[in-house]
Amino acid sequence: MTSHFSGLIRPHRNKLIALFRLFDTYIIIATLWLLVLLLGMAWNADWSIVLIIAIVGFQLFAELGDVYYTQRGEKIERSLRSILVAWLLTINLLLIGNQFYSLVEPHAYRLFVYWALLVPIEILSWHVILMQIIACLR
Repeated sequence: MTSHFSGLIRPHRNKLIALFRLFDTYIIIATLWLLVLLLGMAWNADWSIVLIIAIVGFQLFAELGDVYYTQRGEKIERSLRSILVAWLLTINLLLIGNQFYSLVEPHAYRLFVYWALLVPIEILSWHVILMQIIACLR
C-alpha cells in the first residue's frame, strides 16, 4: 500500500513558482522606482519602457535558465548562477535597446548602473532566503 502523502511543498509548487516570479518582478519595479525617487529624478515614459523590457526579458531568460524549476537536493549555486545569467542577459538587452532608442538619458546612467547592480543582489538574497525556508519545511 502506497501513501498518498505528497509532502508539504509539492502540492503548492505552482503557487511557489508564481510567488517567486511575482516577487522578482516587484523587486525590479520597486528598486528602479525607489532609485528614481532617492536620486531626485523625474519618472518618465522611458523608465516605464525600461521596466517592461526588463520584466519581460528577465522572466524570459529566467524561464530559459530554469530559475524557477529547481529540484529537491539541487545545489543552490546552480540556481543563483541562473538568476545572475538571466539578469546579465536582461541588462545586455536593455543596453542594446538603448543603442537604437535612447531609453536611458546620459544624465541617468548613474541611476541605471545602481539599478543594474542592486537588483541581482536583491533577487539573489530573496531566493536564498526563500529556498532556505522551503528546505526547512521539507
